[in-house]
Amino acid sequence: KIIPVAGSVTCAHTEPRGLPRIAIGTSNGEVWLIDTRAQEVVSQRPAFTDEAAHCIALSSDGVYAQRPTPPGMMDPPPAPRAGTKLIASGRLSSRILVFDVRKEAYGVQMKPACAIQAPELEGATAAADGDTEEEAPLR
Repeated sequence: KIIPVAGSVTCAHTEPRGLPRIAIGTSNGEVWLIDTRAQEVVSQRPAFTDEAAHCIALSSDGVYAQRPTPPGMMDPPPAPRAGTKLIASGRLSSRILVFDVRKEAYGVQMKPACAIQAPELEGATAAADGDTEEEAPLR
């Protein structure tokens, strides 16, 4: 089955032993979640304006960190499992978006969980645009 994509696919990720889903990012700044068994798009949403999705990842086997137990206290119950997350970054911005992937009564939804603002590197925008031959400095 062919799934038409407006623009082009710029990045993709699937978990080796995870869900039968693949996440893709597009040149239009959208993120899509595709069910590989049904061969259909189960969720899509715009993530970035005026830039392409650059990197995307899925995580369905995360566990929340457990706090240490004070001496003399009973061990707490096991930490709850985190739900499936889709993580995406844009080509130009230093923002990383995290979405919760949830199965709702009306289908699979990607709901914003948080945004991580990484510090901008000096000259990174010019290097990403290809305006200069110099590499962006690393810190």
